Amino acid sequence: MPTNLNANFYEVIACMNEARFIDSSYVMTGTPIQQWHWEFGDGNTSSDQHPVHIYSAPGNYAVRLIVFNSNCSDTLIKNIYIWPAPSVDYTFVAGCVDDTSFFNSTTSIISGTLQQYIWDFGDTTSNIFTSTAQHVSQLQDRLRLLYMWNQIMVAEILYKRFYCRGSNPEQT
Repeated sequence: MPTNLNANFYEVIACMNEARFIDSSYVMTGTPIQQWHWEFGDGNTSSDQHPVHIYSAPGNYAVRLIVFNSNCSDTLIKNIYIWPAPSVDYTFVAGCVDDTSFFNSTTSIISGTLQQYIWDFGDTTSNIFTSTAQHVSQLQDRLRLLYMWNQIMVAEILYKRFYCRGSNPEQT
């Protein structure tokens, strides 16, 4: 016998150990959905309609959603893959104040391809879309690398302070 209650969901981001789930369950006729029960495949659960879950490790997980109304319930299980976070880092050769510093991304990922780099220096020279960049030296610059997987953009931001040659107050 067909049911008027249909469990459904999709995950928005499944990277860097975080998954955002969007409930898209529906009732064709009758009582609206009153309760959600999520099982994330790692022993954790949630009763939120649109939960965010942090996984302890990358890998495959069978996610179960059970929706309830006053008359019945429906269950859907989907397999998701949580991708590992990229290891974000860069090297640089610092110039003097108002001199050019040179940056090179040393970022690595286990699976997939880095499709876009954004070097964000906090000024108008940001948004250089290559794995290398040049910038007139400031006290602090930051690197934001964007990683695309399955048409979902995943970002990790790395802040690293650097100093102009001979101006590092931590050097003796």
